[in-house]
Amino acid sequence: MSNDTRPYEKEKLQPVRVFVRREVAMATFLFWNLGERRLEPVLRRLTARHQIDVLMLAECAIPEDSMLDALNAEQLPADNRVKA
Repeated sequence: MSNDTRPYEKEKLQPVRVFVRREVAMATFLFWNLGERRLEPVLRRLTARHQIDVLMLAECAIPEDSMLDALNAEQLPADNRVKA
């Protein structure tokens, strides 16, 4: 007789495969040399369509207030400007 007096049989454990989908959050950057052109509507549509997180503009003739008004017209989160 065996020393095992348990009233149940040993369960055979089977390995279980668990697949985890990992998504990496990445910031989206847009750099554009505007060449002194005023392209507020284009920038508004572009930043909204591609969900731009950081917008960097060179040779930008658009006043800061006008740019922020244009970007916020799409009801995006509050924008912050980092002074160069």
